[in-house]
Amino acid sequence: MRILVIGAYWDAQGHISCSTARALKVLGHDVSTFDYVGFRDRWSDKLRNRLNARLHARGWKVLGCRVRELLERVRDWKPELVLALRAETISPDTWRCIKKTSVLANWCQDDPFQWGAQIPEPRVFDYFFVFDPFYIPLLRDAGARNVDFLPCAADADVYRPLSLSSAEREVLGSDLCFVGTWYQCRQVILESLLEFNLAIWGSSWKLPLMRPWNPLRRAYRGRACGHEVVKIYNAARIVLNIHHPQSRSAMNMRTYEACAAGAFQLVDDKAELRSQFAVGEDIVAYRDVQDLKRLARYYLAHPDEARHIAQSGRRRVLAEHTYVHRMKAMFAAMRDGIR
Repeated sequence: MRILVIGAYWDAQGHISCSTARALKVLGHDVSTFDYVGFRDRWSDKLRNRLNARLHARGWKVLGCRVRELLERVRDWKPELVLALRAETISPDTWRCIKKTSVLANWCQDDPFQWGAQIPEPRVFDYFFVFDPFYIPLLRDAGARNVDFLPCAADADVYRPLSLSSAEREVLGSDLCFVGTWYQCRQVILESLLEFNLAIWGSSWKLPLMRPWNPLRRAYRGRACGHEVVKIYNAARIVLNIHHPQSRSAMNMRTYEACAAGAFQLVDDKAELRSQFAVGEDIVAYRDVQDLKRLARYYLAHPDEARHIAQSGRRRVLAEHTYVHRMKAMFAAMRDGIR
């Protein structure tokens, strides 16, 4: 099958797009990719595309340069399936043009209704897959058809155990590490963990940490992306996963990626966690801050137990939660029909 994958290739979503395309190729499909944001001039393209989507919603017919390129790609390459990975800045009118010749599907690994990243018209897609089942009834209420739950995944070719040098462990190592964007809810939890050798990596921390009284300033190590994140997971004794509020019942990609990297992970408990992992054997879940601190102390004092759980978690992800598994599930859902 000829499949066009439309995703972002410059930020944290970049590896989702690349990993999805690789998985489809492994399954024998002819795959082409399209960056709906635009790498060379990503901010102006992103702003223009979002403005374009807003104008389309109000009846204006305006096309940005990325939209023209996309329509030309579809016309020339003639994909049978177009798989959008969120692609929130592409207008419904553009999707309708594409839909004349291709089946449309969307796999959204974020809240599809969040401000600034809202999918303008979910009903335009033939199939809509979302990372958290909480959003399924909301998407149906918005007119989306054939909506199904498709969890996040890990790319085992990217996230894997590494042999780090002593210098790398010195720079990247910690007892507890957190990799992710700043949010106030995360700030509160991380402040309670300063008794540990805590390392924080990620974006959007600079402004909050400019406040001289912010206690997390000494724990912040800087931005991290790509292969460096894999090294950080390998260097940490415990990888801490604090979900964004958009993860109502299911898990983010970090849940699968940290396990695939062979890291021991402490994650805030979610309703879907036990349907995908053996909690206490593959991964350890905490209920609140006091529980988190108790578990961190215990597993830092019992590294052999932590190592055994980390190895089991990696085996689980390789057996059930890679991008190849997700693409197989997506095609099975399309083939069987989704209510």
